[in-house]
Amino acid sequence: MKRSALERRTPLTARTKLKAGSPLKSSSALKRTAFPSSTLRLQSPSPSFKTSTGLRTNPKPKPTVDDVLRWTIMREIGCIACLLNHAYGFSTAPISDGNPLEIQHNLSGGFRIGHSDTVCLCHFHHQAKRLPDPTLGYLVQAKMYGPSFGKELRRFRELYGTEAEQLSRQNELIDRLQRPEGASYSAAADSLSVS
Repeated sequence: MKRSALERRTPLTARTKLKAGSPLKSSSALKRTAFPSSTLRLQSPSPSFKTSTGLRTNPKPKPTVDDVLRWTIMREIGCIACLLNHAYGFSTAPISDGNPLEIQHNLSGGFRIGHSDTVCLCHFHHQAKRLPDPTLGYLVQAKMYGPSFGKELRRFRELYGTEAEQLSRQNELIDRLQRPEGASYSAAADSLSVS
């Protein structure tokens, strides 16, 4: 803060009435209160916690074993947008450490609906913060692989459908894959219909 060159018209007054040279009260003069041990109770942690903005939120529920199994199957199927790219003339985004498969939770009013309302997208189609080819910009890669949910939401929904349509496609693929051991996931993914 910049100091003003203006002078004060009234002198500052002390808030405490201490006289110069007077000793402070010693700590033994302060009254100490003893609490019986029965009144001191450790409170259990609250189910909500404070965020950096001071708002209280409830913690997110942990995924169940069924949810984790569903996510594993979804990752084996692959990115829903990449599967639809073949029908729209785009190429498939390469899956690598820089572009892993991610689980996208559908939202309602800005909050997650639940762990069962999820679709699998590669990082490029989900957020596109790290691009598959770092030497090219996003717009060049969007022409090759299609739009990203995080960067071009409206275009993404026009091309791949709303979140509800993506969820129904994902569930359709998972239902098709409830089959005997040894069958390929790619066979069911190849039969994905575009409507």
